[in-house]
Formats: sequence, C-alpha cells, structure tokens
Amino acid sequence: MKVKPLITLVPDDALSAVDSKVIPCAVAEAFGRAVFEYGKAHIAFVGIPCHVLALRKLEAWQHKIIDSLEIIIGLFCLWTFSLSRLLEHLLHEYGIAANEIISVDLEGNEYVVSTRNNVLRIPILEIKYHIMNRCKTCVDFTSELADLSVGGATPLKDWSIIIVRTKKGENLLNLAIEKKVLAVREISTEHEALAHLINISTYKRNNALLEAKSMEREGVKISTAAEFYIKPTPIEISMLKEMKVEQIMTKKVIALTPRMTVNDFFR
Repeated sequence: MKVKPLITLVPDDALSAVDSKVIPCAVAEAFGRAVFEYGKAHIAFVGIPCHVLALRKLEAWQHKIIDSLEIIIGLFCLWTFSLSRLLEHLLHEYGIAANEIISVDLEGNEYVVSTRNNVLRIPILEIKYHIMNRCKTCVDFTSELADLSVGGATPLKDWSIIIVRTKKGENLLNLAIEKKVLAVREISTEHEALAHLINISTYKRNNALLEAKSMEREGVKISTAAEFYIKPTPIEISMLKEMKVEQIMTKKVIALTPRMTVNDFFR
C-alpha cells in the first residue's frame, strides 16, 4: 500500500487525522499541490523532521510557493522502518499482527510495542536492520526547524509536549490557549516526561552520528545533511587553524548537582 499525503480544507478532515503513524510518505509534495492545484495561500504544514527540513530548504532558496506557508508544525520522530519488513518480523517472531499494535515507544535500549493485551519489549539491536538507511543518520528527534514541535509526553497518558521555537509558533500557541482550544500545564512539573524527552533526543543524535561514521568507513553513501554533522567544512578548518581555545571556551561554567530538582535547574 502506498500512503498519500492529505490536503485538508475543512476542520473535520483535520480532526479525523488526530494521532500519527510514522511511515514513508511524500508530505512535502502535498504542500506544492495545495498551492498549485487548490490555489491555497495560507497553509499550515504538519510533518516529521525530514519533511520540515524540505520546507525550510524551499524557504532558504526563496522558492515562489513558500509565500503561501503560514506555519510549520513538526512532529517528534525517532525513525521510520521499512514497514513491510518490520511487520513481517513482528508477526513471524512474536505473533503480533499490524492491526493489533496500539503504540510504540523507545525506553532505554528497548523498542516497546503495546497491543490490546500485551506490552512487548524488543532490543533495538534486533530490529535496527529494518530502519530505513536515511533515518539511521538523522539526528533530529523533535523537528528542530519547525515553528512548533509536538510529540508524546511519555509516560503521561493523553498529553503531548509542545516546544515553541519561533515567535510565529508562540503567537499560534497563545491564540489556541486564549480560545480554549488547548489545555496546558508546565512541563517543568513533569520530571519523568521531560527526562524521557531529553534521553530519547540525545539517544537519537548520538546513535545517528555513530551510524554515519560507521557507514562512511564502510564506503556507504550518506546524505549531505549527515556529512554536515561529521565532517568539518573547509571554512571551519581554516578558522580552527587560527582560533585559540580561549576565544571559544566557556569561562564561567554553571555546575549542576545530581540532587538538584528540575525546578531549581529552570530557575
């Protein structure tokens, strides 16, 4: 089955698409169709980190259709699997059919699959071979280039984390709160949810950098974006030859004690 992106013109369509299932889909292509085929000029775009990156590239190139973009909402994304191979693995090894899966998550070094009747914990090493190659070298978990980033607030149920990244995103969030579209609370009071977000973001970044270096050593082609993170540019190299450590070092280091609370940290 080939998944196609949805262009929604009425609120009910958007509400019917609540929740997300991360599988390969050319969502950025739908943005172009919304402009050219539907003549839309005030578009809200929702996508995962690689989709958001595609839109920001269009923006950097000053492509003519980017004037129709009002706001970008990015979703959290750990990685995307080669879906047919992963589902075949889950069915053959664990007897779990695709329609039984309710949610998936990462905890430590385990991939957690929740079904109606069971919670299965699978070592990441067992299923990493089913991750799409481009995803293996992606360092962005929280859609860092979006105006607003949204994702699950594990271990909280029925709550999402929203990260405000731009003034445009802040204005939209404040409007939603003012109109009572959203109920919000401070994440600083939810220590476990914040810790989970930081841990999984760090895990993805570190794992992607190791994977990119490994693929490079093996002569496997990696994306330009991945090369950017593991290879210094000629300009950076020339600057580093002349720069002294004292010019870039942090002289007044802020130290945190292991027993400090998250609230103290924010203050």
